[in-house]
Amino acid sequence: MFDAAQLRSFLAVARSLSFTQAAQRLDLRQSTVSQHVQRLEAAVGRRLLERDTHGVALTADGEAMVGFATAILEVGERALRHFAGAPLHGVVRFGVSDDLVQTDLPQILRAFARSHPGVELDLTVALSGTLHQRLASGDLDLVLAKRVAGDQPGQVLWRERLVWVGAPDVQVDPARPVPLVAYPPPSISRARAIAALTAAGRDWRLACVSDSLGGLRAAALAGQGCSPTRPGWCRPAWSGSARGPGCPTSARWSSC
Repeated sequence: MFDAAQLRSFLAVARSLSFTQAAQRLDLRQSTVSQHVQRLEAAVGRRLLERDTHGVALTADGEAMVGFATAILEVGERALRHFAGAPLHGVVRFGVSDDLVQTDLPQILRAFARSHPGVELDLTVALSGTLHQRLASGDLDLVLAKRVAGDQPGQVLWRERLVWVGAPDVQVDPARPVPLVAYPPPSISRARAIAALTAAGRDWRLACVSDSLGGLRAAALAGQGCSPTRPGWCRPAWSGSARGPGCPTSARWSSC
């Protein structure tokens, strides 16, 4: 028998390729996640992950275990639902922030559909700030969106720091205002970026505003400026640098 907690920890690491992000998403200590993975490797007698100073990578056995672990957990959940009572029916008005749609949403919707096949989803995609407002007004039943640490109400699923992203050849002149590529208000990432720039004593200007992640990515790729966003949206760049040239905070600088 495989331990469900160990499988969940392994899948979280396999999907993020980061023990830190996996621990944040599971709301566990990083040492606990590491122990879970080590015990799972001991149980199967195979190395599932390669770890070095550059990061984490799946081995061939690890790739296979992703499929097995996903199937095992899904079967367990179906068994629990079978014995839990009558299935749910109805409509759920579900709001998701734009930056989660292209990353986490497919996996979430798949799990939801398997858990509640009789429930219809009325899906709304918008900025996190807009979704929180609509939830408060009763227009939405459930929201998956960003919020500032410490804000209430809601349940924390994972924590992330924003990172600056831009084209690989972008050089932000420290003597000039930072060109900002951002969502319109009430974007949380925009507000946090402006607060960070202000706290660092940096002038800034709006180089491009878009209400879609695709628009922001296109503007960043075009070299119009730098954009605050979630880790993992773009591939790492500027290796060896703790931050993008001319950008404040200790967040990683990445390129699209």
